[in-house]
Amino acid sequence: MNRIIFNCVFLIAFNHSLARENIFGNYRDFFGSELEIYSDSTFRYRQHFDLIQSWSIGRWKTINDTIYFRMIPVFDTIQYWDDKTNLRMDSLFLSIDEKSNRGFDSFFTYTDGKKEYYSGQNLHTQNIYEVPTKLYYRKNKLFAIDAGGKIVRKKMRGFWTSKKYPSWYITK
Repeated sequence: MNRIIFNCVFLIAFNHSLARENIFGNYRDFFGSELEIYSDSTFRYRQHFDLIQSWSIGRWKTINDTIYFRMIPVFDTIQYWDDKTNLRMDSLFLSIDEKSNRGFDSFFTYTDGKKEYYSGQNLHTQNIYEVPTKLYYRKNKLFAIDAGGKIVRKKMRGFWTSKKYPSWYITK
């Protein structure tokens, strides 16, 4: 009896690991999004439209055939001189690249007497477009899940055309 239970548990775990193995890889949709899912439970998401590019990184986990994504922000520490307190201060800003850096006042631009971090002018920055929080995995495709918990399988109209494109991610 114990051997039967062991074999059942082993087969369930083996099937779950196979399903998870198929998830790894590079995906894209028809609207400028790319998603790289790595075997170490991390991911990289990129979205580009016209001249604006956005990226995000984070961790993922699976529950059954649903993949849950959690974005992890990358911050830069900027050191500047505070005129009010006459002290050097640190501030955190979303990084423009995937490496956390430390910088100084030269990272600021001055507009109308206000300090602005230079990434505000940058067209390639972090998390402009939100990462999907969960996607349903089925036959090498990733489908969005709407607020009601239903899988989105319909095609969507393109931006400059009336042609409809799949709304799901496919492997690259």
